[in-house]
Amino acid sequence: MRIVLVLLSLFLASAPATASELKFQLSGLKPRGQVMVLLFNAERTWKAKVGAVREIRLRVGAAAAEIGFEGLKAGTYGAMVFQDLNMDGKMNFNSVGFPLEPYGFSNNSRGMFGPPSWSKASFRFGGQPVVQAIRLK
Repeated sequence: MRIVLVLLSLFLASAPATASELKFQLSGLKPRGQVMVLLFNAERTWKAKVGAVREIRLRVGAAAAEIGFEGLKAGTYGAMVFQDLNMDGKMNFNSVGFPLEPYGFSNNSRGMFGPPSWSKASFRFGGQPVVQAIRLK
């Protein structure tokens, strides 16, 4: 029994620590549809808008929501968020190319004509709990 406890304690001591949670507090939502959060960990996937390391879809019923990602490794991340008001699974634009649905990015960054640059939107996650506020517009 003692050997089992010693082996178990060695195993637990050598197991990698699990990363803490990354949370986004979203505001500016309309109380309908769903909100989609795409989490990226590289500039090339950010620019391509594909290859997110995590994606969450959440039904919206209020003007604010909190979404969390657990088990992330330490690293650099950036988040794209939009509210899919008509539940069609994509961001809708008018004929000129302006968004018809609320959207936002990590660091509350904004781009001129499209998403902000990776350098403006990315942030370092060190494995400690992080809460970041994003206002959708």
